[in-house]
Amino acid sequence: MLRVTVMFTPSHTAEDQSVSFAGSRLILPCISVGNVGQLAVDLLINTLRLPRAGHLHHPSLLPLAGSGAYSHTSGLLHTAAEVYHSSELKITVVQMRTPVAKGRSREFCDAFLQWVQSSSFSDTVLLTSSHAHERIDSQIQGTPLRYVLSPSVSSSLHSHLSEDLDWSSLEPRSSSSSNTAPTTSQETDGTPGVLDKSQLFFPGSGLAKKLYLKWSSEGVPMVVLVLFSYQGDNVKEALQLATSLDSWLHLRDSSSILKDKKAWHPPPSWDLMYGGPSPHSLF
Repeated sequence: MLRVTVMFTPSHTAEDQSVSFAGSRLILPCISVGNVGQLAVDLLINTLRLPRAGHLHHPSLLPLAGSGAYSHTSGLLHTAAEVYHSSELKITVVQMRTPVAKGRSREFCDAFLQWVQSSSFSDTVLLTSSHAHERIDSQIQGTPLRYVLSPSVSSSLHSHLSEDLDWSSLEPRSSSSSNTAPTTSQETDGTPGVLDKSQLFFPGSGLAKKLYLKWSSEGVPMVVLVLFSYQGDNVKEALQLATSLDSWLHLRDSSSILKDKKAWHPPPSWDLMYGGPSPHSLF
């Protein structure tokens, strides 16, 4: 069977048509409950004014075209999957706007992996969300943020996330278990933050589980950030996820173009998310 790879096409506006992603950190969202990961990526791209490096193409991605996504990309046509890159911050951010066609998720995950490996990223951060109503008792109190690490991530990162940032790793839990207790208190092979297929449960997270399992098996250093969320107005959750990521990576502090290192700047596309006010004639 012919295997189709993810194709990267450089943007005609990119300053360097031969931009290299080698050594940069890849940040990408999953299309998940409340679109929290995508909204958080919107905040990153618009606030940091990340230049667009190009587009990603694959037959399994549903097509999309639009304009006016970000303040600094006025007049540009936006597509289903775009790549933004900052050599200063050493990050490459992918924005995914459409889901994968039904029945083709495995094909897409395999093809995406080939592009990730060929691009020589230092590591990958996957942003996703999970149904808040599926939480177990220990997840109801405290922060709704959880993380999962791939086996190739250093144990020192787990220490930094859990001790310095006071984050919690995702509790191991079987999809067939009740919502009151995890299946076991130990992670895979005793490695903190690492879970195997039978322990990984975050419903509503889109392709996160498939990407994590496939890419981890291929030795890709990966951190999955999961935010428990309900469907609805998820601006608050997006701000929380973006702020949590920034507390780890210090992207706003490292940016030379930002004057206000504490503010997030929502993109103009958010103005249309929930429509305009109700007509006065209704009341």
